[in-house]
Amino acid sequence: PGWAPDGSWIYFSSMRRGTTALWRIRPSGPGLQRVTLGAGPARHPALASRPPRVAYSTHVDDSDVVVLDRQTGSRSWIAGSRTDTTPDLAPDGRAVVFSSDRRGKYDLWLQRLEQGRPQGEPVQLTDHAGSAACGRFSPDGHWIAYFRGEAGEREIWVVPAAGGIPVRLTERAGADVQPSF
Repeated sequence: PGWAPDGSWIYFSSMRRGTTALWRIRPSGPGLQRVTLGAGPARHPALASRPPRVAYSTHVDDSDVVVLDRQTGSRSWIAGSRTDTTPDLAPDGRAVVFSSDRRGKYDLWLQRLEQGRPQGEPVQLTDHAGSAACGRFSPDGHWIAYFRGEAGEREIWVVPAAGGIPVRLTERAGADVQPSF
């Protein structure tokens, strides 16, 4: 689930009416609304408030990331021939980070957005042994936290959103996953 940045809605993925879609509900409970109507399942909602956007992953032929403008209803696809999943939107809505196996293993990729539409090609942010997943922007948009899995260990790392050298934050036995700021 994800909260709208202004706290007015809770967004979540649910199997209802024969498909997995994104839904939203007010914290007080009434007013359940379906957000996505696509042919494939919609999962992993991420939100930005200004401009109001939702990014999510969906699967028809392969897994892709979609950016939905919550005011106009227009959708933009960040399509690839491999699996793209677990997106997060920059706080200003001008970029989306996601996990993808575009080069044969899961790494983080960053797609710049202009008016909610992809601009240029995605940029690979991580490239180390193991896999990287669940990238999450810091509130100021300068850092992306994620977990890296390798040899049965899962640790939390951060990388500058502008690109650069990733830094490991946790170093214990255990499964450290799904970071959030």
